[in-house]
Amino acid sequence: MRPDSPSNLSQPAAIAATIVIIVTGGGVFLILPAFVGALVDTGGLGTAQAGAVASADLAGIFTASIAALAWVRRADWRRVALVSLACMVAGNAACLFVDGFIPLLALRGILGLAAGNLMAIGMAHLARVDNTDRAFALAIAAQVAFSTAALWLLPGAVGSWGLTGLFGLLTALSAFGLLAATRLVQGPEPSVGERLAAAGANGHVFVALAANTVFFVAQSGVWAYLERMGSGAGLPPEVVGRALAVSVSLALAGPIAASLIAGRYGRALPVAAVVVGQLAALWLLQGPMTAVAFLVAATVFQIFWNFAIPYLVAIVAALDGAHRHIVLVTPFQAAGIAAGPALAGYLADGGELTRVLWLGGAAILASAVLLLPYALRWRARETAAQSGGNAATPRG
Repeated sequence: MRPDSPSNLSQPAAIAATIVIIVTGGGVFLILPAFVGALVDTGGLGTAQAGAVASADLAGIFTASIAALAWVRRADWRRVALVSLACMVAGNAACLFVDGFIPLLALRGILGLAAGNLMAIGMAHLARVDNTDRAFALAIAAQVAFSTAALWLLPGAVGSWGLTGLFGLLTALSAFGLLAATRLVQGPEPSVGERLAAAGANGHVFVALAANTVFFVAQSGVWAYLERMGSGAGLPPEVVGRALAVSVSLALAGPIAASLIAGRYGRALPVAAVVVGQLAALWLLQGPMTAVAFLVAATVFQIFWNFAIPYLVAIVAALDGAHRHIVLVTPFQAAGIAAGPALAGYLADGGELTRVLWLGGAAILASAVLLLPYALRWRARETAAQSGGNAATPRG
């Protein structure tokens, strides 16, 4: 029997270590535009080849996340993370010496598998802590902060040092993750209740997972064509680019706000706020736009995007009594990320970008309809529990 108890799972040091390995596991995805650009500009790969290399990483994460269903409730999380991170340190360093498309493709696919292990462990751990909403919000904030800093710094680093700047960053990130993993909990044995929940697989979990997919169809579909919308409104390219960069930087406000209010207003109200905020942003994008209006719309859209994610994941965690299916959040979200631009591109054929906004709005509403019943049920249960607790507490 491993020694870690629920109280150990919620220790700040353990949560901080888990957040670090989540950032490490998602490292390539978080810098994806710069990653692909560096492979093309200084790595000698064609655009299609660079995209395939990036997809190999993401495919590895997707595969490992699904495979984690078989082991995540029983494995020693610390040991799995340490082995995976040691492979990532060595593999990212080896990328500096790999010459050729096929060897790099194979190596990045293996590294994606290791990264997927980290994402699975991170999800399984944060789903078990005392305040899941706040823990997931802090994890999203850390990812946004890393992504913002890296995307600002990488162009200069790659311009000066070539691929050494890119793979050097990923190697350093993996080494930092390896250090943090020494503070991970081992992971508790599944309880009797978890085993019963696993045996009676709760179909509601998959409704919430599907809502994550639908939500990310909206986000990735609109995001993929946001630059085109600004250009279509007659804004200069430099103005559009600057607005998008600023919106990404300010998006950190979303998960920070979610972490500050976690547990205070339930989950239904924040989900409703996301719907109102993002629909308002889409409404701004459909009409004639000034530079200020485009900046406001892009920023509001990004802030509410990142504000929503902790609640979407926390609802899955609350429905996942076995603490097993939470690892599927990553592949279900990835499916939405992949499908969004493809659907938007089909609808936008011929320059009809308004259809992309309609797709985004419909998907946002659909995800909320799927999630709100569970969010309201959780709020009712929490209120009942607090009332019961207050009635049982003697007044001094």
